Amino acid sequence: MSRPQVVIRVQRARPCSSGVDELGSLPKEPYALEGTTMSADIADEATAAAVLALVLRGASAELQVYLDPPERAQFIEQLKRIADVRESIPPALDDEQLELLRLLRDGATLGQAATHVGLSRRTADRRLARARATLGVTTTAEAVARLEERRWLPRW
Repeated sequence: MSRPQVVIRVQRARPCSSGVDELGSLPKEPYALEGTTMSADIADEATAAAVLALVLRGASAELQVYLDPPERAQFIEQLKRIADVRESIPPALDDEQLELLRLLRDGATLGQAATHVGLSRRTADRRLARARATLGVTTTAEAVARLEERRWLPRW
């Protein structure tokens, strides 16, 4: 499997008031899995459905999602309807890109950040351009803001 497109943390499902779960497909059952944390790779719809069922029964999860964009968006939306979901690392950004963005956030110039990571300024600029494209933003400031709002940049 390649690098996950997104890694998410799921806190146990929210109780629902109706006789069926919030997805409308499973009968409401006792939260027998409350306090259980699972780890799973989500690469197909069957696994996604099984994880949704377990979360509905109270399990928390750390999931690595490898689904294609439409299926990934649908899966995450379903999770958000039944649980507290937090995307914990950015999709497809490597450690160098994250380190460059962290250094820039902390006040380094591009040249300083590049030297710290062991890259030329031009290579660092290219890596940042790829990071911006991956995050769907046009400026480095927007990239840092996006990562900050999702808590993807560590504070050292």
